[in-house]
Amino acid sequence: LLKLSVTFNCNFCYVLTHYKKQ
Repeated sequence: LLKLSVTFNCNFCYVLTHYKKQ
């Protein structure tokens, strides 16, 4: 469960970074 949460967090951060770049 913790691993899944971390993966989701990483994906969320990636999306935010990509969105900020644009």
